[in-house]
Amino acid sequence: MEKRSVRRRKARARRLRLMICLIVIALLAIIYVAGFVHYRNHFLPNTTLNGIDVSGKTVDETEELIKDEVSEYVLTLVERNNVTETIKGEDISLAAEFNGEVKEILSKQNSFAWIGSMFKAKELSTDTMVTYDSQALSAAVSALDALDETKITDPVDATVSEYSETDGYTVVAEVYGNRLKNDVFYETVLNAVTTLCDSVDLDAAGCYENPLLTSEDEAIHTLVENLNKYVNVTITYDLGETTAVIDGNTIKDWLVIDGTNVSVSNEAVSNYVVELASTYNTAFHKRYLDTSYGETVEIVGGDYGWKVDQEAELNQILADIEAGEDVTREMNFSQTANSHGENDYGNSYVEINLTAQHLYLYYEGSCVLDTDFVSGNISKGNGTPTGAYGITYKERDATLNGENYSTPVSYWMPFCLNVGMHDASWRSSFGGSIYMTSGSHGCVNLPVSAAEKIYDYVDTNYPVLVYELEGTGPSTDGVLASNVIALIDAIGPVTLESETAINSALEAYEALSDTAKTLVTNLQVLYDDQAALAALKGETVTQ
Repeated sequence: MEKRSVRRRKARARRLRLMICLIVIALLAIIYVAGFVHYRNHFLPNTTLNGIDVSGKTVDETEELIKDEVSEYVLTLVERNNVTETIKGEDISLAAEFNGEVKEILSKQNSFAWIGSMFKAKELSTDTMVTYDSQALSAAVSALDALDETKITDPVDATVSEYSETDGYTVVAEVYGNRLKNDVFYETVLNAVTTLCDSVDLDAAGCYENPLLTSEDEAIHTLVENLNKYVNVTITYDLGETTAVIDGNTIKDWLVIDGTNVSVSNEAVSNYVVELASTYNTAFHKRYLDTSYGETVEIVGGDYGWKVDQEAELNQILADIEAGEDVTREMNFSQTANSHGENDYGNSYVEINLTAQHLYLYYEGSCVLDTDFVSGNISKGNGTPTGAYGITYKERDATLNGENYSTPVSYWMPFCLNVGMHDASWRSSFGGSIYMTSGSHGCVNLPVSAAEKIYDYVDTNYPVLVYELEGTGPSTDGVLASNVIALIDAIGPVTLESETAINSALEAYEALSDTAKTLVTNLQVLYDDQAALAALKGETVTQ
């Protein structure tokens, strides 16, 4: 009995639960159907139309709500630089206009989905709910400060700074400015008005012109890095007691930019090397010498001195910059001198005074030799050239060949083409005025011992300074005596036709002063020639 009673109680409980479930289901069905019926004429929950919340609103209620929105409509434009401007609906004759759009939109909504819409927002839009005066809208837009040219800043791309000694090159940030894309801006405003949008962020809407290159771009940083690689190089020239420097201040003007690539202009560096040569070349320049006679002479001509090897220096500079490391080095010279100072010949040189026919050999500031010599024959146009030269080379036991001579010498030291210093063992005397009528073909003839000593001291490019110095030459008596000596030498073998030449020499000799007569070294030759002529004529000569 007790068990049957328990079974009956359980059965009644099951029937009760089933009944409750059926009632709940029926209630839910009624609610769902009621909602379906309701939302056939009302917008679903969480629904906006052109930004206006129309949840649960009928067509009429929605249109009335839109009219209220239109009557108080103000569009706020959010511009750059924290600037805002507004356009009022009344200023553009904004009015609501309905041609069944709201009803059509409502008819298209799925009323069965009214429960799901409570958890998911739905945004609806239409652009045919309002009218406006297009001319008034254009005028309102044109009147905005955003389009006032006096208040507009154009965008500027990120760029590279000017070179700075302290910072080199740096990235200069872009300027966004506030210039609008007029067509995009107008379309954005128009869309906002027709959809009754309260606010538009013009930047977010893409209304502004923007720089094409910003400081975030890797390209601009690569360019700066490449530029600094070059301008951070320092080339220091070692010029003896002084130095010269090529650094970023100079290199910056040589750089060529192509996109993010940087190169060094060969032409610009070549022009710089030309300037180097103009500054440091001394070859063919005039120079001054404090002579052994206490006077200073100007020496013009000659090829001695520094000469920049422009091609080698150009290539070296380019290589140094490309290597990207500081370097201290000598300049590339195709020709060198003793010193970079005011007098590039330094304190070791050969001083040759053609006027005095005397030579001085200086070595490290001390005169180690001085000697007479015989230079080029003036009377035959073979004068020794003045100027500053360097010993071309030196050679022992050379043979000097010319148009009508071939002469062996023991010490040969050319300095100007085929003109040089050498020993002249065939001469018995040097100095004075011998060179005027009996000089060399242009070379400096030296006593053998002097030539040997000079040869031991000098080497290739040893400076040879050749000049003339008025007031240091032989006296007038010496010059006149030299002329007589030349007249006597010109007589040659005596014939009957020699009488005029012999008489001219005798007359010139007799016209000399007593001092000058003592300088005629070949007087006996003249007497002998006179006696030979008398013998030919069958006469006797009394001297």
